[in-house]
Amino acid sequence: MDKHPLPKREGKEKLTYEKVLDLLLHALYVTLNSKDEEIAKYLRSKADLFIIHSFLQVTPDVQRACQKLLSGDILYLDTTILVRCIAEYYSPPERRPLSKTLEGARKLGFQLRTWCRYIEELVSHLQGPVRLEWTNHFLGLPKDQVEAMLRTAPTLIHVFHRWVEAQGGSLESIVEEIIGKTNAQENATEFLKEEFVIESHEFPPQDNHDETEWERVFGAWLNGKRRHKNMPEDRFELLVRNDVNSYVSLLKLRRQNKSDGPNYGQRIWYLTLDQMPWRIAKVLAPNQDAVYEVAMSLGYLMNCVATLANVRAAAIPNDLLPATAILDETEMVPSDLRAVYQAEWKSGDKKYQRERKLRELAHRLKASEGVGLDPLVTTTKIDVLPDEYI
Repeated sequence: MDKHPLPKREGKEKLTYEKVLDLLLHALYVTLNSKDEEIAKYLRSKADLFIIHSFLQVTPDVQRACQKLLSGDILYLDTTILVRCIAEYYSPPERRPLSKTLEGARKLGFQLRTWCRYIEELVSHLQGPVRLEWTNHFLGLPKDQVEAMLRTAPTLIHVFHRWVEAQGGSLESIVEEIIGKTNAQENATEFLKEEFVIESHEFPPQDNHDETEWERVFGAWLNGKRRHKNMPEDRFELLVRNDVNSYVSLLKLRRQNKSDGPNYGQRIWYLTLDQMPWRIAKVLAPNQDAVYEVAMSLGYLMNCVATLANVRAAAIPNDLLPATAILDETEMVPSDLRAVYQAEWKSGDKKYQRERKLRELAHRLKASEGVGLDPLVTTTKIDVLPDEYI
């Protein structure tokens, strides 16, 4: 109001600061208490952002609290994340949002782990749908035919092919770099540990209580996930078993990890691009028992890294901050938004201009139909992702 003085009016129409302030307070009250769904949705999307930015600028006590609440968690990565890590490893540096986020998370004390069964799935995927499909269906074809087939090919075939075009070598040599010629699982385990600092673990032993819970989770998972039309039933069941074993193991680890002392809230999480863990938590615990809510989204992790960087929890280089990530790499962004982003991206834009475009596209993504913040609202079955067809 100081920067934009009110227009001068005479008589009964004359406006005063007091009248405007009264009007603003009333408008604010009506807006915040509105039952309109669109207004409520907009306010929810902005509330956390405003609150966290306000708190982070107020006091070191709040900054230390954020560090205790958000850092030092243990993240178990499933096959969808492992495949994405490898895809980004063989992509240009500017197309590695997940890798940059995980590296920033490690600098903040997050521990990255995976299960040995997920490494088995990864190896099977590299040996089957990647190497064999390339040899049987792509090798020796003219370039135009290869380009047409890449649109529906597994992610890693597409990425490896682009890498070979730019850097040389062959798709077979890339697969061999990851899993070697013999002892494929041990070599893949070593590759993930050396390149991404991801430790591998066996599932913990189960007791009678775990077996009862396992049967319940397995039934719900098997009924809730749709099988890809080209996937054999026994293979589909094996993948479901691995996911259920992972989920039940995380429940066991969470119950053993006491949420007291320095352990603020749950410290063990399941990082995945699959929506099934969110849906299963709602089936198993309709009253929202936090123990069952084990899944962490990539978007949430990116926000954690950015927040902790703001509170100086660790010296994270700017190139590792999620705000500078290229969104069009992730499959979670609809293709039409990726096209818009690519069209609007200008290499000469200033940093704040790029971040503004990212914010605007992120807002459009959250507001778009079927891509809400809460994956539990869906009532249909979830298709197996292409990268899960192993």
